Formats: sequence, C-alpha cells, structure tokens
Amino acid sequence: MGLVGYVNAGYEVIEQGQTAVIAQRISKHGVEYVAWHYHIEDGRPTFYWGRYGTDYELAKEAYDKKERGEYSG
Repeated sequence: MGLVGYVNAGYEVIEQGQTAVIAQRISKHGVEYVAWHYHIEDGRPTFYWGRYGTDYELAKEAYDKKERGEYSG
C-alpha cells in the first residue's frame, strides 16, 4: 500500500519504507517532521512510536534506524 501523500494526525507522509515513514506538517512554528513505525491491518495503516522534531536530518536518521530495526522510539 502506497502511503506517500497519506495524512495522519495532520502530518503528510513524504517517504515510505518497509516498516517506517517520514511525514511532515507545516505549522506556525515552521515545518515539523515525524518518523513513525507503521503496519497495515485490514487495508488501513497504523502509525506508532513516533520521533518528532523540526530537523529533517534527525527524522531521516530515526527513519533509517527504524528501517534497520535498530530503533523503536
């Protein structure tokens, strides 16, 4: 299931891997990012264990670790 463009909790998914996504939202504070684990159940995505921040590179680092199974937070 393609999740790029999917909106969850006000964040739009911009990158998708096998077990994690990066999503962003624009707020009064600027661009905010989150790296979530996800799974698909009954055709619907569930997102959990998010790492939130305003730095894309930190979100990408968390995403990469989640994809490698090294990080759950």
